Amino acid sequence: MATLMVYVAFITVNVIARYIFNSPLHWIPDLGELLVPFALSLSFPAAAMQGAHLSIQFLGNWLGSAVFRALELLARVITAALLAVITWKVTEYTFELYETGRTTVQFGISIWPIWAGVSLGFALSVPGMFFSPLTTPSGTVE
Repeated sequence: MATLMVYVAFITVNVIARYIFNSPLHWIPDLGELLVPFALSLSFPAAAMQGAHLSIQFLGNWLGSAVFRALELLARVITAALLAVITWKVTEYTFELYETGRTTVQFGISIWPIWAGVSLGFALSVPGMFFSPLTTPSGTVE
């Protein structure tokens, strides 16, 4: 979150520089290409390990605590499978960036290492889905 706040601050400074002083900071888009994927790669494993992914629990609440826990586990398995697919696709993209030698526009910084970190973040999210304890319909941990 702090990484994104830093980027938002830089965007604000760039808007002021562009429209008030007519002198934009041309390196801000480069910063976005590096900071936004980095922040993304940190947020997914953290959310997975804390059990903070969004879930809709009305069916489990209605059918009782045993069904609630089973549905929560099923949701985690499905989410882990989707995160595994995302990991695979992001890893493919990372290899494409490496092979093409894509860099940031202004500074010429290679961006594949950032995306390798994003791939790692998604990969860590898959097992992370099973670190937080299951809850009951009332929200207590079992």
